[in-house]
Amino acid sequence: SILEAEVRAIRDGLSLLWSLGFRNVEVESDSQLAVHLIRSEKDLFHPLEALIADCRALLRQPWTTKFSHILREANAVADLMAALGHSCRDGEHLWPNPPPQVIPLLELDSIGHSFPRP
Repeated sequence: SILEAEVRAIRDGLSLLWSLGFRNVEVESDSQLAVHLIRSEKDLFHPLEALIADCRALLRQPWTTKFSHILREANAVADLMAALGHSCRDGEHLWPNPPPQVIPLLELDSIGHSFPRP
């Protein structure tokens, strides 16, 4: 499901960031439900409970995290990176630096620019 893909992406991203030694991170998701489920203090009886618990455990690590919902229109970098990821043969790729086509979008994201939905 789309929700499962979003929660998996958050879990895998947090895990990767932790393993690479990042200790001050911002996580933004355009899935309001994923953010709500992960940030909820309540125990859930949800089909994605194990993934959600993994995310919560990662967020409890000794690091500084900001975890929030962001509108899809303000998340152009994530959309482009997802498209680039789909073009990878093995389905996964780690870029040590942002791909060149992402840099202008990073600059726009940093000033809060958003794009209208098509």
